[in-house]
Amino acid sequence: LFKPVKKTPIHKWNMANNAIWEPVGDWRRAYAYPKGNESLEETLKREVLSVRKNVGILDSSTLGKILVKGPDAGRFLDLVYTNMMSNLNIGKCKYGLMCNEAGFVFDDGVVARLNEQTFLCHTTSGGADRVYAWFEEWLQTEWHHFKVFIINLTDQYSQIAVAGPKARDLLQTFKSIDLSASKLPFMHFIESKIDGIWVRIYRISFSGELSYELAVNSNDANTLWNKLL
Repeated sequence: LFKPVKKTPIHKWNMANNAIWEPVGDWRRAYAYPKGNESLEETLKREVLSVRKNVGILDSSTLGKILVKGPDAGRFLDLVYTNMMSNLNIGKCKYGLMCNEAGFVFDDGVVARLNEQTFLCHTTSGGADRVYAWFEEWLQTEWHHFKVFIINLTDQYSQIAVAGPKARDLLQTFKSIDLSASKLPFMHFIESKIDGIWVRIYRISFSGELSYELAVNSNDANTLWNKLL
């Protein structure tokens, strides 16, 4: 009864559209949107085929977002991830794994290099607080001489995934951005505006389809969601 439930800025829209919920950590995320008398199986089949053949959007705001900044940020991340992060170029993304002391994977996600001294680390939806505490523990007890600042920005940014073979076509209807493969290759990101709304557009995919993830200030998430619809 005392456990908090976190809701994304798009929660009310999901409620109004008959969403079935799934728990992800403390969050509630929309799992499916049944129509009429559809069974859950029928709903999932319709939604999956729609994304595979056309385009769909997903409220992925629950993903953890941890900012790591400072002259030693790259060096620090090299030690907490199993792969190198210090050699990541500005404007690019890299998938990373983290292991505990026993060598077991305990979280993963995409790391984006925002500038020379700043990285944004994405985590699983239920892992943000745990990963943030893990970073701080190592920084404060083992590598306290590193010049690094860490902050959990999970609630500050919402994220909307746009996936499917027509994902680029949908986003290109906003004339302010160029998402051609030469301008935004796979595992890169750009910052732009959609009808005056600041967005960071990641060209990444966990579905195998053409896919983008749009990070937006949480106060603007509902507006952007409705524009995409």
